[in-house]
Parts: sequence; structure tokens; C-alpha cells
Amino acid sequence: MKKGLIIGKNRFLNDDLSDVNVIQVKQDINLIKDNLNKVDFLLFDLDEVDADLITEDVIDVVLKNHNKFDKIIYLTRLGIDLEYDDQSFSNQQIDYQEYLKQQRYAIKLIDELEQPYTIIRIPELKESLTRNPTIVSEGKEIKSANVSHETITDILVKVILTNDYDNQSIAVLDD
Repeated sequence: MKKGLIIGKNRFLNDDLSDVNVIQVKQDINLIKDNLNKVDFLLFDLDEVDADLITEDVIDVVLKNHNKFDKIIYLTRLGIDLEYDDQSFSNQQIDYQEYLKQQRYAIKLIDELEQPYTIIRIPELKESLTRNPTIVSEGKEIKSANVSHETITDILVKVILTNDYDNQSIAVLDD
């Protein structure tokens, strides 16, 4: 069984998973420090403004303590690589370009740790989609994008339990 630390939200992993056990610490840096030595993987689920700041704080602690993980997973929005024009932000009161910069910086910090990582780029979640996942590598343009909550959970568990997507940035879509 793999044990992980979720930093931020926990939108995809629940107690039903037999192969994965998680501790959710939201953004409490003291709880993060207390649990870093107890886990196999880190999962950043920070789909919000200023995600780079909490990522930087966590990375600073990891570097200071010389923590090693089987994998670091960072969930972000589809569009950070400009492969997709995400219109779901148009109704929100945030600076989309600034948000993208913050997400890119957080990912850069994770990449520079030189530990196995996977970046998962997620489009807007939709209900009742056919679960037929498509994985799109970094750098490929995406015309339309939807994904179900269940598909992300399935792929996330696969990322945690295997090395299939190590050191890659992948988009996850449903056909």
C-alpha cells in the first residue's frame, strides 16, 4: 500500500481505495512538516491563486529535511502549456495569465527537485461522461476537453502505483 500526503484539496482520492492511503493536510505547513517522513508520495491539489507560494514553502521544507519520495504529483489545469484555451475561467474574478504563471512556477520548482514526478493537466470536470481515457503528452494541441471525476481518480491511482508517467506532464481527457 502506498501512503501519500495531499497538499491542498482532496478532489480525487477517497477512503475506498485499497492500494492508496492518504493524509490530507490542506495548506498547514506544520502538519506538512510533521508528515513528510511518513509518506511515499506527495500530491499537490492546488487549483487556486497563489498555489506557487505554498508549493515553494513545501519544497523548502523538503530540501531542508532531504526528504525523498517515490513520486511527487502535481494536479493543474489544462492550458498551462497553452495547448488549450480554457474558457471556464471567464466567469471567475481572477487574473488568468497570473494564475498560469503561478502554476508554471510551482511545476518548475517540482521539476528542479530532481525526484520522480508527474504533472497531470486536467480540463473542466464533467459528470456522466463515457470513461474512455485519453492521455495527451505535453506540447500537443487540444481542441476540446472534458473529463470525468472517475477518470481522473483512475489515472491518479495508476500514476501513484506505477512508473508509467514518471517525469512527464500529461493531459487526461475522456473521449
